[in-house]
Amino acid sequence: MKIKVKLLGNLVDKFGFKEKELEVEKGTLLKDLLKVIGIDDHRGKIFIRNSNSVWPEDELEDSDTIIISSTGSGG
Repeated sequence: MKIKVKLLGNLVDKFGFKEKELEVEKGTLLKDLLKVIGIDDHRGKIFIRNSNSVWPEDELEDSDTIIISSTGSGG
């Protein structure tokens, strides 16, 4: 399956890409994809799949677009 991954904010600098297409096996969970990218700790991150929220335990589907962003804080 092909999955498109888009990173936002400081994740672009940290992981070295803004958008990438990856090949994954059927049955891959979002948390498995995160490990492939190098995101070991998913706390403090927001995950969007095809314009909807998704959890690390959710299974990915062919042609999904996953957007990953860090949560922001200000004050």
